[in-house]
Amino acid sequence: ETVGKRWESRMGVHHSSLGREIRLDVENSLKDGKLRAVVTSTSLELGIDIGYVDLVVQIGSPKSVIKGLQRIGRAGHAIHKISRGIFVALDEDDLIELLVLSACAYKGKLDRVSIPKNCLDVLAQQLVAMSIEKRWNVDEAYKVVRGSYNFHELPFEDFIAVLNYLAGKHVDLEYQKVYRKLWLDDQEKTFGRKRGSRVIFYLNQGTIPDETKYQVLLKKNGRFVRVGHLSEPFAERLIIDDIFVLAGRKYKVTSIKTDTIVVTEAKEENPTVPSWIGEQLPRSFDLSIEMGEFQERVERLLNNSGENEVVKMLIDEYGADEKIANNILRYFKDQIEVTGCIPNHRRILIETWVDESGRHHMIFHARYGRRICDALSRFFAYISSEIHGCNVGIGVTDNGFDLVFPPLFEPDPRKILAESLSRDFANTLRKAIKNTELFANRFRHVANRSFMILRNYRGTNISVKKQRIRVNALVPLLPDDFPVIKETYREILDDYMDARGAEEILSKVKTGEIEVKIVEKNPRILSPFAQGIVLAVLSDVLTMEDRERFIIAMYEQMKSLVDHAGSQNQGAFEQH
Repeated sequence: ETVGKRWESRMGVHHSSLGREIRLDVENSLKDGKLRAVVTSTSLELGIDIGYVDLVVQIGSPKSVIKGLQRIGRAGHAIHKISRGIFVALDEDDLIELLVLSACAYKGKLDRVSIPKNCLDVLAQQLVAMSIEKRWNVDEAYKVVRGSYNFHELPFEDFIAVLNYLAGKHVDLEYQKVYRKLWLDDQEKTFGRKRGSRVIFYLNQGTIPDETKYQVLLKKNGRFVRVGHLSEPFAERLIIDDIFVLAGRKYKVTSIKTDTIVVTEAKEENPTVPSWIGEQLPRSFDLSIEMGEFQERVERLLNNSGENEVVKMLIDEYGADEKIANNILRYFKDQIEVTGCIPNHRRILIETWVDESGRHHMIFHARYGRRICDALSRFFAYISSEIHGCNVGIGVTDNGFDLVFPPLFEPDPRKILAESLSRDFANTLRKAIKNTELFANRFRHVANRSFMILRNYRGTNISVKKQRIRVNALVPLLPDDFPVIKETYREILDDYMDARGAEEILSKVKTGEIEVKIVEKNPRILSPFAQGIVLAVLSDVLTMEDRERFIIAMYEQMKSLVDHAGSQNQGAFEQH
């Protein structure tokens, strides 16, 4: 929007948060040739008819090969034309990611497509719809449902569990005004519609959830002052003691209730959760593995063949020019100087760092994409908080995650790692997310789709605030195997995160297929790769000039401390 305003007469801005009329005006102006350019997010990447486009300029990584090709494909969109695009890297990590992504695109290495399976909330909607049509035999209905690819592996037990829920077999729920949506005859093995279910279905069908904002109240001198609002995707990541930026000011979370977040001012502390975390797409796992293989190959060439061969490989195979190749080479050499090696898809590095405010950071270089890192970070943070008896902040990126401990609590990486590898991952992760805003919000979405919490009753819309009150009343009553709870876990662990991928990573750590190295270094030194992770978390309070100064300061500090320590401290680490 800032760029768009500077050339308002010749450039348009297109974003999903803008009004429909504004978006249509921009689309028509571009199609008619009135605009020379449009600045957009993801809202123009699909099949909207916007006429002919000469060039697509992608700022930063699109995070997957498919997304990159899809966006560049908007240019030259004709049989006799060639699609042309430019990738603009924002930092060294982005540069590496874009080089690997471009190479994969030229080779036709596309990301695998993941299709959601056995979504029990969608199943509940379809069963209510089927019951409106006619009376069904249970086995016949199960066969029809299994005919859909999304449900072709649906266990019969889950099918019956959803039917029992819809038929009101859980009597306790009637006290919470959750009534049956169909009838089920266990002896005849048939089910059909209940009176009123047709209206409920047509007023509440659909899978897109209602989203709202949380009001933020500042507690000051015994009074509460409203300071603004936070979006739901961002608010659901917050925990007590998290620090975030709103309207240029830093606040610390003290409590979260229904649709309100109570905060205090945090002038001297840096944020633990950046504001973009709910908006940015995560990097695909396939691209992350390609990047890991790239980093492994660069390190091997550097050790065995020398710097010239690394530069030659980057130029010949990845299309880099000499300047870009030397920048990447320097980036890798600086990392090796601090940590002794490079993280990749078969090696995780753990380093500790103490920031200016005295907070202890335990930084995991795990290059597997944000969905896997999100699951791993919550797992390790939960165990770390048990061991050290404090709240642990989390900062997550595609290249790893940062666990942030209060000043008086110095983490013990070896103890945390050993304890984590002895735990059951799935059960621990479920405990870590059960009492969070993330779980409460996703439960509300699933309950909406399952007709447990209605969005509209007899033509009257039910506010999201009232829906959240229902969530607080229902969640404690339901066991983990209840269909709506079970689907909430599935949506979080399979769609929002990649819990299976994270569990596979830990399994490979246990077998030695993936090595973990704890870096032994001066805790005031922050390695170059770690700077990217920390800077992502600090992005809200650092301008581009501040970012540059931060990097220069960290680089100079790293060089001076490493040089002072001498050869004994260079690359020292302990293997686990």
